[in-house]
Amino acid sequence: MELAPFLELVHHLVGIQRMKTHVFVGLLINAWLLFGVVRYIKASEYAMHWVLLRCLQKIIRHFYNAYTAMELKFEVYAIDYIRMTSFYLFYPLEYIFSLWLVIYALP
Repeated sequence: MELAPFLELVHHLVGIQRMKTHVFVGLLINAWLLFGVVRYIKASEYAMHWVLLRCLQKIIRHFYNAYTAMELKFEVYAIDYIRMTSFYLFYPLEYIFSLWLVIYALP
């Protein structure tokens, strides 16, 4: 599931969907964390929490992208509410865990 964002990069390169700059930068940062930091501290409970948080965030985001691609935005308010509320909750948590993982990985 963590490799799913690379599919977005392939879609961008092929021309299916345009990738926004902040999504690309986030993809690079998370790839560095996943393959550079988490790789060395796999046994850490923080690494598992970070991966689970990222997976849950991606599931919600991709579901919402499919929902908006069907031009149903604001048709089902519960879906819009869950997406926006989860963004405000998960986004800061992801960066707190990311910072903690980098600090934890330092010798």
